[in-house]
This record gives sequence, structure tokens and C-alpha cells, in this order.
Amino acid sequence: MFSHNSKLRQLLSIVLCCAAFSIYFALPALGVPKSVPLWAHDKIDSRWCGASSVPDEPPGWEGKIPPSEIKKIREAGELINKFAFKLYPLMADDIEGNILFSPYNLAMTLMKEYEGADGKTKRELKKILAINSGLVKNFALLDEIIKKTPEDRGEFYSAGENTYFKSDWEFPFYNYEEWYKFTKTTKFDFHKPNSEIQTIGIMSQYQRVKYYEDSAVKSFEFPFVDRYYSYVIILPKNIWGVRQMEKTLTYKRYLALLSKQKDRNLMVRIVDTKVTSKYCFDSWLNILGVNGVGEDELNQKNIINLYGGEQSRAVETSWNTMNFMTGFPPINAFGESEEKYNASVEEWYAMVKKSKEQAEKSYNVEKNFYPLSPYLYFIVDNRSGAILLMGRYCGREQNENILSE
Repeated sequence: MFSHNSKLRQLLSIVLCCAAFSIYFALPALGVPKSVPLWAHDKIDSRWCGASSVPDEPPGWEGKIPPSEIKKIREAGELINKFAFKLYPLMADDIEGNILFSPYNLAMTLMKEYEGADGKTKRELKKILAINSGLVKNFALLDEIIKKTPEDRGEFYSAGENTYFKSDWEFPFYNYEEWYKFTKTTKFDFHKPNSEIQTIGIMSQYQRVKYYEDSAVKSFEFPFVDRYYSYVIILPKNIWGVRQMEKTLTYKRYLALLSKQKDRNLMVRIVDTKVTSKYCFDSWLNILGVNGVGEDELNQKNIINLYGGEQSRAVETSWNTMNFMTGFPPINAFGESEEKYNASVEEWYAMVKKSKEQAEKSYNVEKNFYPLSPYLYFIVDNRSGAILLMGRYCGREQNENILSE
């Protein structure tokens, strides 16, 4: 009987080893772009890691837009952003949870109303948008440039009342692909405003990106492919301080935070999320002094989906391997004593800790950026500075005004 059990244990050992090696060699490949040779993922280095600076301008559009037009689209972008910071406080006061809206799309809608309006409505729109007849062409030029953005650099478009944004990351989160999903190492606790703690998906990587912090907030910018667009997060250091921050975050303060950002080697974690919102803006615009715009025109639906993604163009991004042998604590499959098994588990935790320390040392990690409590976010067009989408993220929720998952 004893001999029979020994043979079963040996057979189980062989089966487990075969399964381990199969998963070890198969799963990492699922998270590697097709343009990267198999098994080369651990030899890929970030194009910016260790660099002294990160380009501020998108490398794909210099020379394609004349300097005179760049000045015009940036003037339009500034007016859109000033309008956004007039409107957002009103929305923040009325909406308890997540917020997502498009200052760009709403401003463009109002510009069309302005061109067709007369009398009182035209005067109200002129005041709220801070425009004159000479600036109307700037908005049209900016809209044309956004629409002509190559699809492989990102898409921001409106179809009827719907606004969508889609783009690949400059540094895709390969370590968020099937391998990490399988090991379930991307789940973290997110602190919602009502003190509820929610388990949420997080994308992780080491990267050199723009970052700033002071005594109250952290400001972070993560680029989309070729830096046509960027994802900006402003995170209060107080985990329930987002509402207070909204009261003091003016457009001037927003620009100051962006201007102070410097290149830093970070351990980055970003929430994996999809948010869909639908609002009618007439009541908020009435408070700002705009009346007479049709309600149908002010019904706006916005969608943003941020996830790890696979992007074969940016093949230089590092993909940090976690293999099968270190992906899980040891399994007591061989009937070891509890004392011996506990010792092996402790050894595994020590190995994981040492591996993390070595990774942080090799990447010269200066800061950790973990937005695991409510924050403000912005999708920004880097050519004009215009805020395409912005809002507040407070965790997953579902109600009549906004859906998130």
C-alpha cells in the first residue's frame, strides 16, 4: 500500500511539473505583441527608461502643422479648457459618484449653435466661450486636425450625441495580459468616498514618465502612442480628499501642476476601467447664463475604456516576467509536514520580495504611483492642450446618470 501511494505521488509530481512547464512557456507568449519574437519579452527595454528626458511633443506631427496654425489651435484649446473649469464645479456639486464628460465635444456643439444664433443667445454663448468672430476659425481648424489624426495614433470622435476615445498606450501594459489575469495578481483595494473598500483591477509597470507632487496632491501623465494624447491623473494625498481638491483646482492650478511635472522612474499602477456617462447640460449652462440652446443638442453620451491593451508598434516596452514558479505560493502536493511546508512558503515570500527589490533597483525607481482612492482624470490633446475628456473616478458603480465597470 505504501509503495502504491509512493507511485501515485511520483505520477502526480510528473503531471504537475509538465503542467507547470506548459504554463510557464505558453502563457507569457499571450501577453507579448506579435511583432516581438517569442521568448524575447524579458529582453525588451522601454525606449525612455534611463533617458535624461522625455519628448514633450508628439514625434509624428512636427512639420505637418505650420507654426501659425499651432498658435491658433492652442488658442482654441485654451478657451475649451477655461470653459471646462467653469462647468465642472457645477457638475461636481450635483453628482455624487463618477463623472465623465467631454469639454471638447460640448464646446464644439456650442460653437455650432453660436454660428447659427443671433440676439440674446449669441451674446450669451459669446460670453461663456470667451470668443469673437476671429476665433471661430480657430475652433474649426482644431476640429479638422483632431478628425485627421491617424487612426493608429488614437481616435477621438463623435457619432451623433456619442463621444468615444480610443488609443493604444505609448507603453502598453503587457504584464496585464493573460498571464497576470491568470495569476490574479492585479487586484487591489480601492477606497471609495463612502469608506467602502472595493476590489478593483489594476495595470502595473515600471516606467519613466512625467510626475509631480506637493503636500496636497500628486500629478501624473501617461502618454498614448506617439504622444498625440496623454492621460493625466491628479490624485489628492488624502484618500477622501477629492471633493476638497475640486473646490480649489482652478484652470491656473491645473496648468501649474502640469508645468511642474518632471521625468521620474516610477512604479505605476492604473485602474483598469470602462466608464459610460450620459448627461443633458442645459441646467448647468443655464446657471452659467446660457439659455435657448435646444435640449437635444445638449444630450451628450461619453465613453472611455482604459485597459492594458496590446499594441504591436511599440515593441520596445518592457514586459516584466512573473513565471509559474514564482507566480504562486508553493502547493503542498507531496504530503510534506506542516512545518516544512510553512518554511517553503516563507522562502517563497522572501524570494518575491527580493525579486521586487531587484526590479526597483534595476529601474532606479524613485516613486510609486498607486491611484487607489478617488481622483480626477483628463484625456488631453498634446497638440492643442485641449481637454477632450475629464472627470472624477470613485470606483465601479451603476446608477441612472453614469455607468462604470
